[in-house]
Amino acid sequence: TLPQGQAYLLVIVFDVDSNSLDDTVDVIVVHILPSSLRRWSHVETFSGTFGFGSLSARYRVDCDKHFFGEDCSVLCVDTDSADGHYECDRYGNQECLPGYQNA
Repeated sequence: TLPQGQAYLLVIVFDVDSNSLDDTVDVIVVHILPSSLRRWSHVETFSGTFGFGSLSARYRVDCDKHFFGEDCSVLCVDTDSADGHYECDRYGNQECLPGYQNA
């Protein structure tokens, strides 16, 4: 079990040929930590366990709807009711709707 907000990408590289069974050539494991700024990472290269393969990839991590912050722990839901009159910015901060203040 992984801590909340973390993920692993597992890539198993096989040689597929008609001469023998499919052999495992390499295993690439990438530990992805949360970063919810909704932008793509820089291109990263990950090497395989056996040193025969590598993977170059870009990835991004998005929070679930209404959650914000580096670790997706900030909850903010746009509200226009007796509970408040605000929208959430891209960081989860409450911004008052026009005509209201002190959300």
